[in-house]
Amino acid sequence: MKVLVIGTDLTSNGGIASVVRTFNSVAKSNNVEYSLLKTTNYKHSNFLVNQLLFIKALFKFFSMVRNVDLVHLQGSSHGSFYRKSVFLLLSKAINKPVIWNFHASRFEEFFLNKTGIQKNLIGWLLGKANSIVVLSNILRINLQEHYKIDNVTSLRNPVEPRNLSHSNLLDRHTDLSSLKVLFLGFFLKNKGVLDLLEAAENIADKNIEFLFAGTGELESAIEEATKKPQLTIKNLGWLDSDEKYSAISSSDILVLPSYREGMPIVILEAMSLGVPVISTNIAAIPELIQHDVNGYLLEPGDIDALSEGIRKMKCPVVRKKYSSLSFDKVKNYYPDAVFKDLKEIYEEVIR
Repeated sequence: MKVLVIGTDLTSNGGIASVVRTFNSVAKSNNVEYSLLKTTNYKHSNFLVNQLLFIKALFKFFSMVRNVDLVHLQGSSHGSFYRKSVFLLLSKAINKPVIWNFHASRFEEFFLNKTGIQKNLIGWLLGKANSIVVLSNILRINLQEHYKIDNVTSLRNPVEPRNLSHSNLLDRHTDLSSLKVLFLGFFLKNKGVLDLLEAAENIADKNIEFLFAGTGELESAIEEATKKPQLTIKNLGWLDSDEKYSAISSSDILVLPSYREGMPIVILEAMSLGVPVISTNIAAIPELIQHDVNGYLLEPGDIDALSEGIRKMKCPVVRKKYSSLSFDKVKNYYPDAVFKDLKEIYEEVIR
């Protein structure tokens, strides 16, 4: 089976690129041959550069699409949606089946708040695809109900397995005296960065070290916080793939207090490394983390609950429980297991 995958620049550290790289790594062993076509370059924020890249991708598309069995669009919302819709219509014009895979962190804002002409246009485009793939069952149900379409299915994001055992996890979570709290992602308000800084001030415990790994518009706020004598805060900056895994595995907990997400790869990565997670009760996150079962969930913006969750994680017994249950659960998200389900979708649309 030959599949043309259209999406983001795979050298990006973003979630969509991570998913496509992972699928690409297991496709061949599952008798699927991927061809990859990028429509944007994350290294260039210049509008003109990316428009030229998009036009170049259109020309390449016509030479690449002839010899494939189907087209797999990887995208999100807003501009990405409309760029991918061009490839959708071109593919359907030459009778190629299309799967449209959405990873949008602003899914509800973009798809579920539309009315009138915009809603009709989006619904018409979604209906043209052979299969719409979203990250969770709740997003699938919401999309089906809002647009009255039935070509929607859910598929979880994959994560690479790590060479760990339960004994490794139990050995890790023993320290009562200190706690390493990691935030990993873009330094943006909607990622809950300011909430985590406020929670750190509420707790004011120098034995709890807050590590921020990433980049973004709130970097100056983090730098200011590093100067406060009552806090232990470090800015690790942007990390490459190996550095990222090292930062996660050497931390006691991962905190992602986001206001908008899809199915965060960083949570899956933490689970695969046996690192307990504190996050918010939004999007697909509750399908990964059950509150007080294998992690801790709160409503976005609830600083008191965030502070309470971090304090609770000082207890090694709690961390061991969350770590062990998450480590078991994440096995369902390993690449071969997820790709098996994806291949079933492929086979369904080309029948």
